[in-house]
Parts: sequence; C-alpha cells; structure tokens
Amino acid sequence: MRKALWIGAVMLLPILMLGGLAVAQMHGGMKGKMMPQTRASKRAEKAVDKIKNGKNYNCCIKGKCDYCAVHMGSCMCGPNAAAGKPVCINCKGGWAAGLGNIPGKTNHDISAMPMNGMVMGSMKMKMPSGNP
Repeated sequence: MRKALWIGAVMLLPILMLGGLAVAQMHGGMKGKMMPQTRASKRAEKAVDKIKNGKNYNCCIKGKCDYCAVHMGSCMCGPNAAAGKPVCINCKGGWAAGLGNIPGKTNHDISAMPMNGMVMGSMKMKMPSGNP
C-alpha cells in the first residue's frame, strides 16, 4: 500500500508542477521569475521587440512569435498564411494552440515551412543544421 502511494505521489507531482507553471504563464506571472536577466539578454529582448514592432513583421498569430525575428529579421507568416503558403514552425505551433489570427483560416489550413531552406515571401534563408 505504501509503495503504491509513493508511486502515485511521484507520478502526480510533475503534473501538478507543470499545471502550476502553465497557469502562471497564462497570467503573466513567469516574467522575471525564473532567472534574473543579464544585460545581454535584456539587449537581445529589446532587439527582438524592435523587430517585432517594425513594419516588416507581419505575424499570423496573436502576440507575434519570436522565431522570425530571431532567425530572419522580418516576418511574412501573416501574408503567407492568408495565401495558403507555409508559416514558420513557431507560428504553426501557435495555430495548433488556438492563437491563429487570420480570419477564415484554421489550424488545419496552416502548414509549416521545412526547416532547411526556409522561404519567407521572396527571401530564401538557409538555416544552419541543428538550429530550429
């Protein structure tokens, strides 16, 4: 009996911890709680935010993804999704999570770009291997 109780507790603990993290993230309670930001990480975050708020960032999910800002410096996932073309893997995940932001489109209408040779609009970027 004790062994079954112990196994049950060990199995339940990670589930409860992950659930708590999900709730905290949903309510914005995770910002700055994990590790203090370094000066370099703050600069990187500002650079990504500047790109995401620029005129060449047309994301297709609510809240805009970071993937295109970090890997390509611009985003054409919005026009791509609207035209039935593939989007970045971060946006595809956003669509799967219900964050899609293109009227008339559903998760099933959206496909992800291949990892190698990602194409954004007329721009073709060769992604380094092992770099998602």
